[in-house]
Amino acid sequence: MSESSGCPKRPVLIDIESGFSLSAGRFMVTKGNVVRANGSRLRALFNPTSLRLRQDQEKAEKAAEALSDKVFVAGQLKHYGIKFPRTTELGFIRDILRRAVEQGKCDQVPPFLRRVEEALRRDIKPLEEEWETKAQVWQENRFATAGKRAQHDINKFLDLYFFTNGNPDPTKTPAPLALYGYRDIHTIYVEAGRVFGLSLISGGSGKNQVLCVGWDRFAVRKLAETIGETNQKDEEHQGDNGRENETDFQPYAAAPGQDLANGSRPLDLEWLFGSYVIQFEGISE
Repeated sequence: MSESSGCPKRPVLIDIESGFSLSAGRFMVTKGNVVRANGSRLRALFNPTSLRLRQDQEKAEKAAEALSDKVFVAGQLKHYGIKFPRTTELGFIRDILRRAVEQGKCDQVPPFLRRVEEALRRDIKPLEEEWETKAQVWQENRFATAGKRAQHDINKFLDLYFFTNGNPDPTKTPAPLALYGYRDIHTIYVEAGRVFGLSLISGGSGKNQVLCVGWDRFAVRKLAETIGETNQKDEEHQGDNGRENETDFQPYAAAPGQDLANGSRPLDLEWLFGSYVIQFEGISE
């Protein structure tokens, strides 16, 4: 079962009468989930050469592909309260939008739509707060469970989260895991090294270090950075010339001739400082 199962769903409010909805702070036309583009943005899409910088022109030219999407064009007209025939072709409603932009009709949102947006934002606020609380509890329980399982039996942990029928399965747990409470980095380094493609990155420092593991290296890094930043804010380290605000990740590997499996003492997060990236190319049996 995927680790994402059971995760609370973010609330979505829909105003059926107006055809607008709100979710994750985004006020959208419900059909197509089209977000409003402001007047200056629309002018740039219709006329990229009006922009001063060449790089901005190139970006606008690429973004202007949205004008070939009838759902996007119709959504913008709806955002600005501009009526148009529902059954007409793309070219016709695109011309309506172009004229509206040229006439300044897309420089401000009609008052009645502002009221719809304000009402949705007001009504969704308590739902968002409830969702945030539930999501935080779910995430903490998920991470705590993963860390405890890894500490109890690293092989069963890897099999549960990263294998299907004895084979590595990147789709089984696509999101990275933070192993709170797990301390034996040596063991997981050796065992996870047998799973091609897994990334290990630790966030935080000292006793507050947390090992993060997953298939997507960038997602694992982001999770580790978030943990590190949270620890920095909580600890409020003094001095150190502001270096507590830096989050550096350095490759972690054995020095020439060093045998991690037979070292004089196992690696332990207690005596590691800073943050580390461990990349695997696979370890042969």
